[in-house]
Amino acid sequence: MREKNLTEGGIRKTMLIFSIPMILGNRLQQIYNIADTMGHYADICIMPRRVA
Repeated sequence: MREKNLTEGGIRKTMLIFSIPMILGNRLQQIYNIADTMGHYADICIMPRRVA
């Protein structure tokens, strides 16, 4: 793997390259949370309530 010196070069490009994995991880987490929430509400709507 090629080493990247973060103290040299343009700051915008360096910060963008550095932040891409964090941005992608955040997006995946948001997608998971949305799917989980939709599944939770679908279970509430589909499953009949049991009366004790």
